[in-house]
Amino acid sequence: LRVEETLGNGFVRLRVSEAERRQAKHDIRNIEDAVIELLRNARDAGAQTVFLATTREGTCRTVTCIDDGCGIPEPMLDRVFEARVTSKLDTMAMDRWGVHGRGMALFSIRHNALESRICRSEPGFGTALLTRFDCAQIAERTDQSSWPRVSKNDEGRHVTSRGPHNILRTAVDFALDCRPPEVFFGSPSDVVATIFS
Repeated sequence: LRVEETLGNGFVRLRVSEAERRQAKHDIRNIEDAVIELLRNARDAGAQTVFLATTREGTCRTVTCIDDGCGIPEPMLDRVFEARVTSKLDTMAMDRWGVHGRGMALFSIRHNALESRICRSEPGFGTALLTRFDCAQIAERTDQSSWPRVSKNDEGRHVTSRGPHNILRTAVDFALDCRPPEVFFGSPSDVVATIFS
């Protein structure tokens, strides 16, 4: 009753009513929202490690997310960007950012991006996903260079306590809240150097 179409390889297209029942707190309103959805996808794919590379040239922000999760079968590489397509029929997740697994995250990212594509993925070997945004069309925080301040809360957990809600803070919030995966963040050359080391 929840499925409109079975797509194979564990992927389904949810019925509209099921996708609405799983409604997230928000869709993609800014680049930071897209980054958290990419990180959540990697986590839900069973990734132990995520590399998040980002760069900006003019008004173009490029975000590359590389993970060592379960990967995506070749027939699904483009279909994962369609509305209500998910592999999380029985494993949707609820976290501080809302429900994840309604099949709208990658659809919303592509809808708001200049380009969004799977560069490489294989079952059992993870996924590399590249997305380019026009910051004149979808906003990002103005201060992308400041690091957040991390402190301990009353329960003794590390949390971000200060700093702009930029891409870096989004990655730090996720890394502190969700383990695994371990998150590495930086420029493309930082990420390549980290992968090689």
